[in-house]
Amino acid sequence: MNFICKRQIAPTCYSGGAIHLNSDYVELTGTSMVAPFVAGAAALIIKMIDRTEPHLISMYVYDYLLSHALPLKNFSINQVGNGFIQLK
Repeated sequence: MNFICKRQIAPTCYSGGAIHLNSDYVELTGTSMVAPFVAGAAALIIKMIDRTEPHLISMYVYDYLLSHALPLKNFSINQVGNGFIQLK
């Protein structure tokens, strides 16, 4: 089986500092630094949506993220997905 992973959302690009080996402070970027923001957004969405049908929660979160994404007009959907995460 072949699996294709396509970027759906372009979370705000996070560039920030973190404590690294030997207590050094370094600048880190990328998906590993953004993942906590996406997880937090998903948690907030779960609090907002109807949870009476637990088997549909992941679909509701996915739909919310895509339908509220802020499109990035200077980039194709293949480059950045559907846009920035927007919680409304």
